[in-house]
Amino acid sequence: MITRAAIFFLTVSSSLVFASPSELKADICKKNLAQCISDLSTNLAHTPTATHLWFHQKLTLMDLLFKAQEYKRLHTEVDAILTMPSLPKRVEIHGYMYKVKLASQDKKADLSDYISIVDKAFSDMAQWDAQSIIDYATFQLYTGDYKKGTSLLLVLEEKFKSHPNTHIKKQIYTILGYLSHKQNKLDETLSYLQMALENAKKDDDIHYLVMAHYNIARALHFMGRLDEALPLFQDVILQAKKINEASYQSLTNLRIAQISTQKKQLKLAKSAMAAIDNKHLLTKDLSLYKELSLILK
Repeated sequence: MITRAAIFFLTVSSSLVFASPSELKADICKKNLAQCISDLSTNLAHTPTATHLWFHQKLTLMDLLFKAQEYKRLHTEVDAILTMPSLPKRVEIHGYMYKVKLASQDKKADLSDYISIVDKAFSDMAQWDAQSIIDYATFQLYTGDYKKGTSLLLVLEEKFKSHPNTHIKKQIYTILGYLSHKQNKLDETLSYLQMALENAKKDDDIHYLVMAHYNIARALHFMGRLDEALPLFQDVILQAKKINEASYQSLTNLRIAQISTQKKQLKLAKSAMAAIDNKHLLTKDLSLYKELSLILK
């Protein structure tokens, strides 16, 4: 199981929309995450601090850093913004959400104050837009209240069932898939993730498509359907290479090595292991990498 990012990989980030044509274009973020972060950082340096646009760009940057697994920098950004006086409510709440997400692996950390602040802010759901509700439902992956997250999204799913907004719909179904997995509902997990993929195909977000394909392969992997999962993981490698997504390549090669070892396809397993850059692996996946390295010596 993948740490810090529910069961599969990177959690969903908020809508990437900028204020004017001269601003960073959303399509860059769909095709090159690293370039998107770099361009946004440059924009921020030239945006007056604590303005509406500056806060909007900061929230987007935090989403992108989390998506890119740049947790050290994200820690710095979150801590810095939470020390600012008179924060807009949305910015403050998202800051606290990230405090919980980033500390969720620390079993000794007392996150109750942060969780209470966020819960209080969302006590009146009518004042929040669809994206914020998705963010709050995603937050439940870290609080452990999976049923609450599911209930929130099922209400939202009904509202958007006949709506053409595939950007929102792909997120609803992705997080429903994650929450279903957390509740050990494997068939539901696969079904939701397949719906997420169908909506992602209509949204022209290449990075999200890679994640969606990975999620389905991982769901099949968890179900023990290895013969179906393996070729899907191999397809993910090809997709990730096209957008130069190193994290996905390393993580997916780890899954290929894991399955190939189980199936006694040791040549394929060793080839996959050789393609892994372990700096892109999180703690639990790094443990699996070390375990497989010993087996495949």
